[in-house]
Amino acid sequence: MVFDDNGKRMIELRESSKTADAERLLQNGKAQLQVLLDRYVEFDQ
Repeated sequence: MVFDDNGKRMIELRESSKTADAERLLQNGKAQLQVLLDRYVEFDQ
């Protein structure tokens, strides 16, 4: 299959948006984990 520059650029954009989505999910997961840890520490004291 042959892509022109526009087609290639679209595929690269799609890939980078997937990476951005994964990064955002990871950050959300870290934030939720931090909240749980903070609650646990407060509860533990």
